[in-house]
Amino acid sequence: NMAVVARLAPSSAIRLIALGGEYSRSANGFVGMETIEMLRNYKANRAFFSVTGILPAEGGITNAPSIEAQIKRAMLESSQENYLMIDSSKFGVVSLVNVVPFSHIDHVITDRAPQKDYLDLFDRYEIDLIIAEQNITADRNAPSDQ
Repeated sequence: NMAVVARLAPSSAIRLIALGGEYSRSANGFVGMETIEMLRNYKANRAFFSVTGILPAEGGITNAPSIEAQIKRAMLESSQENYLMIDSSKFGVVSLVNVVPFSHIDHVITDRAPQKDYLDLFDRYEIDLIIAEQNITADRNAPSDQ
C-alpha cells in the first residue's frame, strides 16, 4: 500500500522494500504475478497484514479480491512471524478467498476483544491477542481530556 510506504519511508530504522507489478487503485498498491514472484524471493522477520473478513474455524481468514489474497498468502509464507491487524467489524465476515489457515498467524491486533469462539480458536492455535488502544486526535495541538 502506497500510504504505508509513504508513512514508513522517513524512518531510517526500517528497511523498506517496495514491490512492483500492476498498480491497483482499490489496494493503493501493486498486484499481479510479478508481485507474488518478487515476494517469494524475500524472507521477512515480521509481516503485518489485514483482511476483509474472519470466521472461526471453517470460515477462516478471508479476503477479496483474489489477487490480493494470493499476494498476502505469499507474503505470510515467507515471513517468520505474522501479525493479523483487523478491526472488530471484520469478525463474523466472510470474503471470497481464504488467505491462510489460522496456523500461519502468530498475533492478532484488534480494537476490542472478540467473542468467546474466537478466543478459544486463538488459544487452540497459540495466537497472541493484542487489543490496541485508540488514541487518535484530529488536532495534535488541541488540549486532550486524557
